[in-house]
This record gives sequence, C-alpha cells and structure tokens, in this order.
Amino acid sequence: MKNRIRFLRVERGWTQQSLANRVGITRMMISLFEHWRRDPSLALAYRFADAFEKRIDEVFPHEPETLRPEEPEATASELELSSIETTRPRQNLVRALRIAKRWSQRELAERVGVSVCTMNAIERGSCKPSLALAYGISQVLGASVLEIFPPDAFRKVMPPAASSEEAPMIANALILTIAILLGYGFWLMDQVKFMASYKAVIFHAYGPVLLTAVAVLFLNVFGAALAINRRFFLKDTGRKLSHLDKQFNVGQTEMPAPSDDEEPN
Repeated sequence: MKNRIRFLRVERGWTQQSLANRVGITRMMISLFEHWRRDPSLALAYRFADAFEKRIDEVFPHEPETLRPEEPEATASELELSSIETTRPRQNLVRALRIAKRWSQRELAERVGVSVCTMNAIERGSCKPSLALAYGISQVLGASVLEIFPPDAFRKVMPPAASSEEAPMIANALILTIAILLGYGFWLMDQVKFMASYKAVIFHAYGPVLLTAVAVLFLNVFGAALAINRRFFLKDTGRKLSHLDKQFNVGQTEMPAPSDDEEPN
C-alpha cells in the first residue's frame, strides 16, 4: 500500500531509527513500509498517524475502487441477534453498519473479498484487520476508517509493544553472557585454588568490591553480546526479506545491493 511515511519522516528531519523508536518497531520494518513492501496493521497505522500528528488517511492515502451493486439482504435471525449484542462494548462499527444496510455477513464478506469466518472475527473484535482490509471495509460500508475503527479502541487494546526481534536477541545475549562468565569463573577458581583456605577472610574484606567487579563485568559482556547479535543477525534483513518475496512471486532474482538509509536526505 502506498504511503507518505518517508516524506513525513524526512520533512521532520527524523532518521528511520528515530521514527522506529516513536512507533515501537524496528528500523528494518520502517524501511519495508517506506518502500511499500509491507502493509501495516490498522493499529500500527494509527501509531504512525499519532507519531506524525496526522490523520490516518493523510499518512496512508487510499484510492477507492469500483464496487459491485448491492444484492441480498440480512436474514431476520441475524437482525434479531444484532439487537441482542448491542449492549456489548464494540471495538468497531462493522456489524452495526452492515445491519443498517440489511446485508448478511456473507454478503459483506463477498463484497470485501474475505471469508465469512474472517468477517465474523473482525465484527467480534477478535481479529484486527490490516490497513488495506480496513480501507476495503470502509469503502464497502460507505464510511471512513476513523468512523468504523475508532483510534481509541486500538490504542487501548493494542498499545505499542516491544519489537518481536528484541526479545530473542536479549535472551540470546543473556545466555551467551552467563555461559562466558561461568566458563571464566571456573577457570579463575582453578587458578586461585591455593587461596581456598583464605576465602572467608577475602570475602569479608573485599566482598563489596568483588561483587561490584562481577556486576560491571556482567554488564560489559552482556552489552557486547547484544551488540554482536544486532550486528550479525539483523544485518540487511529487510533486503533479504524483499529478495525472498521476489523469489516467491516472480521466481529467481538477483540479490539487490544494500542501501544505507539511516539518515534522512
């Protein structure tokens, strides 16, 4: 989906990393969105709009498509069920607008181009649609995305979270740090085993100093391990994902050259 993320970012003088920190995702994902290689979820699109202090349709302009004419109407049982569920808090107005048009759930799903199960999950709020799907639903129902999917509902249900790549990297760095310190500790114990008879005196006199030294050593080793993880495991990931997309869609292609897009230009 086309967007103005890069234009708005450069206009404000932000780097990709700066925008990633504001939105709560990785710089790699920012690069993919700016080159239109990924479509954000509706919740993430709202976070982009908040970061730029713009409306969602100003960040992600949408070109409407020609729709088919109306066909069947909703069944009586479905209309009755909707009146029962009106007391439940809603995260969107998809069902209410559908019922107002007297469409069945299957009819709306066919008009949007998704399965009935997907449409049912979206109406119940258990499935968060992508931005492209949200635009499609809003076009079919004749209302704006902001009206159908209120931003406040997404901010409450889906607050910005840490990147999915961060947790594994931190865990790997922590495991590597513990392994290194354990190995170093066993080696050091073997080297100073002649001082075992004086360990009580040493710990009593130098305990705080030794603990501080161990803590500083742990932090330094952990920082180095995390930097190594970031340097080698995330290198050119966006470029490689794009290459895989082309392979799946159009067959074997040459790997594009890496580009440095860290600073705005």
